[in-house]
Amino acid sequence: MPNYHFRVRFQLPHNRVLDSEEQSLDLHSPTGRGTCVIAAVSGESFRESQWLLIKDGGEGFSTEDEAAQAGRHVKNAVMWWGAKERVGIDVGNDATDAIVTQTCIDRYREEQGIRLLNELHGLQVYEEDPKLPTKFVWSSVEAKLRKGVEVFEQSFHEAFDLGLEFTERETLAFELYGLSHFESAERARFLTLINAIESISESEARSSEAVRHVEKLIELTRDSGLSKSEIDSLIGSLGWLRQESISKSGRDLVDRVLDGKKYGGKVAKDFFQHCYGIRSDIVHRGKPSDEKINLRTLVDQLDQLVADLLLAGPGRSDA
Repeated sequence: MPNYHFRVRFQLPHNRVLDSEEQSLDLHSPTGRGTCVIAAVSGESFRESQWLLIKDGGEGFSTEDEAAQAGRHVKNAVMWWGAKERVGIDVGNDATDAIVTQTCIDRYREEQGIRLLNELHGLQVYEEDPKLPTKFVWSSVEAKLRKGVEVFEQSFHEAFDLGLEFTERETLAFELYGLSHFESAERARFLTLINAIESISESEARSSEAVRHVEKLIELTRDSGLSKSEIDSLIGSLGWLRQESISKSGRDLVDRVLDGKKYGGKVAKDFFQHCYGIRSDIVHRGKPSDEKINLRTLVDQLDQLVADLLLAGPGRSDA
């Protein structure tokens, strides 16, 4: 008998909510992958709710693994929609801050015959209790602005039907992209978006000639007569030179995936290189060296590039 279920709780950024007076909506997959229910949980309607919940709408799953896989597909579809619509989504880390203590949970069970569970921020899989009804505990917040619920439903179906599977690095990139929308400081948001690209960039080995040169430098360092701590530190840094720079690997990825697209009037690889140079300025100087740079405009353009890159991910030959 199916008795496992999943729930995915996520947060839209401040002033970004779905534009609907409905409180819940059935999400029927046109290809028969199943039915889910999306509900507003921090307001009376989607329009008033910053926190949303998607749960399975059928009879459940026979095993915990089946429920977890379906829930993961839902969570990935939510992140996909966020990148497609350029809406930051905080899908959490599948953990809770333990709002209700175990003592309180035990007391509710004994006194009221109710099983309380702390609801997780992100994906949660749980088993039904055949004897006790289950209720979830969570705190809520509010929001005001709007995103069309019809657009969400269409994009969610598109992504959910793909049965998206992300690598850990791709998941991290989606998480960084979503969290960048919760950051009000332009510099911090800019760096977070750059980090999202870095997290899915593969550094390749340099040429054999370059690697041999690095090995010679390492041997010279070992025989330099410096202190052991300095030698270890320098050798550790030299070891990274066997691989291409993060800047080059990111540029190659952007060029391969987004070839032909332009951002800020530049082809994708040149725009990324421009942004990476500014990233170095911010990290080392606290601000861009060129005072004429409008960081707010640049962040908006970089946001589009990262969203395009993430959406192309599952279709890349190297993904």
